[in-house]
Amino acid sequence: MTADFESRDGPRALATPQELAVHTQSVLSAFFSLSIFSRSQSASVAVESRIVIMKALV
Repeated sequence: MTADFESRDGPRALATPQELAVHTQSVLSAFFSLSIFSRSQSASVAVESRIVIMKALV
């Protein structure tokens, strides 16, 4: 669930507001699903998953 800001010309430094909103929404939905996950799993597993997803998003 990563958002790539690449056009046909290659990577761009700046994202349009629409792209930024989509990326922000995907990040928030990832954290929302992780908060549900952390309630049903142990805290250490949830923290590990959160770190892995944050590394994937950066």
